[in-house]
Amino acid sequence: MEHKATWILGGRAATEMVYGISDAGSNSDLQKAYDIIWDITASQAMSGFEGFERMDHMGNTLDAQRDVIIASHMEKCYKKAKKILADNWPVLKALLDTLRKEKILTSKDIRKIIDAIVVKPVDGQKEEDDLIRRVG
Repeated sequence: MEHKATWILGGRAATEMVYGISDAGSNSDLQKAYDIIWDITASQAMSGFEGFERMDHMGNTLDAQRDVIIASHMEKCYKKAKKILADNWPVLKALLDTLRKEKILTSKDIRKIIDAIVVKPVDGQKEEDDLIRRVG
């Protein structure tokens, strides 16, 4: 599930890398990633039992500590998304440049660009690499 949050935050990270700012359209991505990480933290004790849903003696959920844990995991996922993008920047830059020039890319065009550039694996993880290779 954390991979999904990283993937969702990739759009915001890419916009920031290309344009130097994030756009308002990424707010829904932030909310989706937050919801995923909240669910993992609350229901699966992802960060240990500190973030696990619990109640105080008055029956109130202890949210402040969970918010800190969620923010930490969101930051981790966002940094990972930026690293994946940076590690694969030659492919992304080629796609972006070609798209700006041609306005439309077919799956054949995308495959040709990807095949022409070696994609670096990230920390031994194959999922992100496979995602880039499956475009088209």
